[in-house]
Amino acid sequence: MVGAASEGALSSDDVVAAVTPTSVFVLTLLMASMTGLGSVPFFLLPKGEKLSPLYAGLANAIACGVMLAASFDMVHEGQPHGPGLVVFGLFCGATFIAFLQKILRAHEDVSFANLVGADARKTLLVVGIMTAHSFGEGSGVGVSFSGVHGWAQGCLVTFAIGVHNVPEGLAVSTVLASKGVKPMQCLFWSVMSSLPQTVTAVPSFLFVETFTSLMPFGVGFSAGCMIWIVFAELLPDAFEGAEDARAVATAATMSAAALEGFRMAMQRLDNEDGTLRAPTLKDFGLGGDDVGSGGGGGESTFYLAL
Repeated sequence: MVGAASEGALSSDDVVAAVTPTSVFVLTLLMASMTGLGSVPFFLLPKGEKLSPLYAGLANAIACGVMLAASFDMVHEGQPHGPGLVVFGLFCGATFIAFLQKILRAHEDVSFANLVGADARKTLLVVGIMTAHSFGEGSGVGVSFSGVHGWAQGCLVTFAIGVHNVPEGLAVSTVLASKGVKPMQCLFWSVMSSLPQTVTAVPSFLFVETFTSLMPFGVGFSAGCMIWIVFAELLPDAFEGAEDARAVATAATMSAAALEGFRMAMQRLDNEDGTLRAPTLKDFGLGGDDVGSGGGGGESTFYLAL
């Protein structure tokens, strides 16, 4: 529930005391479950009907945009903690996934989610990469719960990534659905791809210094994997299915823009103390400095709580 409170209503001691490993686990489990919402559109398809080649291509294009935007979000997240390690992680991630693809291509009998052969290899790589990148996100959430404003800041980050998980779940589901995988399996694998967020959040909260030092390489590695798979697998599939470069470019750009727009909106509303202030018309380029401030009165903030 989002409750409104005037700034300073909760003391720092109250905020710190509220954070426990159990609360971090429960919140991040709910956050990871949000990924399943990305598969909802595919339950609306007539039973047993596959996506047409055109829609399968556009679905892959949407997945490309989401994964590219998520990749650069991770690069920006790791940059303040060690830009050199982030870049090194990018190269290592791309090299690793290229090597893994080469190994999988040598095995024609690969099967995954009722798929075999090339389709199984591609979907396995995508789901595996999205699962691996969830480890980095989970570490970031766990670290955010530490510090003086840990509860407020941690809940804000959890909420933001929870919403962010919906399009990521859509990306996983679209890749699976484009190969004819049933909606229930799309839902299952979407949620499974985000469960590592919960697995790593609690240890990173308890051992914040260790995870903070490892985070730059981890997010860079995950970003390198996602960028490589977009250009090596998903984008060629999108062009092949849609047969219209403009439609593919539009779908990928719009999905990336939507994800980046959400990230920037959350960043703009984030206060230094970890609270989320109420949006005003000024945030949308409308009104003056005093719009929504009650004529100079105290500005309201939001605390995220169960």
